[in-house]
Amino acid sequence: MPEYRVHDGELVPPVKSLERYFRGGGTTVLRAAFAHSYFVHPDSVRGNTPLYPDRARLSREHYHGLDRGARAMWQGREVKLGDNTKAQQAWARYTGRRIERGSGYGVRHIWGRPWDPDAFTAGWNLCYMPFWAGMLTERQHPHPELEKAVRQAAWDLYFGDSPVCDAPEFVTDPGVDLDAMLDGQPVLLLAGGSRIGARQRRVSTAASSVRTAGAAESGETLQDIVRDLMRTVLEDFSEALDGEMIDLLETSKNPLGLKIGNHALIRRVRDGTQVAGHNRYWTRPYGGQWFVCSQWWKDDHPHNARRLAAWVETLVDGMEDAGARNGLLHILDRLSVHERQSGPPIRNRGLHR
Repeated sequence: MPEYRVHDGELVPPVKSLERYFRGGGTTVLRAAFAHSYFVHPDSVRGNTPLYPDRARLSREHYHGLDRGARAMWQGREVKLGDNTKAQQAWARYTGRRIERGSGYGVRHIWGRPWDPDAFTAGWNLCYMPFWAGMLTERQHPHPELEKAVRQAAWDLYFGDSPVCDAPEFVTDPGVDLDAMLDGQPVLLLAGGSRIGARQRRVSTAASSVRTAGAAESGETLQDIVRDLMRTVLEDFSEALDGEMIDLLETSKNPLGLKIGNHALIRRVRDGTQVAGHNRYWTRPYGGQWFVCSQWWKDDHPHNARRLAAWVETLVDGMEDAGARNGLLHILDRLSVHERQSGPPIRNRGLHR
């Protein structure tokens, strides 16, 4: 049984004691945080920010009395309100990485202002940090250097020598010597893939070296992902599709803007798998009612992956079930491997719902 002792003295500030323990282990809170925090590559952000200009996070101060899904006005333009899901989707689209549930990581807004649609899903405002480090950037228990250092890294990356866009008024150069603070340690940029691989390359910025963590592709085909997607929406969570959407997928020769040989995406089992004597649909019935088109040609994979990703995002927006949303977000991550092979992501516009 341990000894119990009454303490009647002053309480040591937690951040101060944490720093002392880190230094006792040969590092600092700042360096440990940067060793496990990741930024979006500037090339992914340039010309593509914010990713969802019509989205903002709920705020009792700025959108009083409104709930998730509500429409509101921000500086003369209409926005749709939600939780942090859109910021997480933006992170996944920018980096090609899904949000790892239960991993201890979370998406943080570097300069805050998630209620502002210009900042909520902007790549220059997103950082993937361990929860323990992210907490130290909050007002309740701030580390004296960490928030400044994170903002300095973001300033150097996105608004330094080669700006990705004009800096908003609330974004300024902190003016700290980040290279000295990190003692030569690199700043990490997260690249595509489902997990960090061994292949890494270095690029330089004005303040410090930056390392891009890369990864091997998953190796699965777009057809594999399509099968899982259609099983998810036709079997596991059939409530994701209303009658209008089912009708569109059954009748349109260009469903969702996909290039699949002028075939409908799904057709009733009673109509068979053949068109003009040729098999054009997989023989496995989904939901006991539909066959799914099998005409996915490699040259069209990037285009089709982007179209499917845009569609999946509309499904995620309307999904209340947390398990279904996580399943669709995982599929969104898998699509990004094929999506980024050519061209920028397609945002949610021009799709019939």
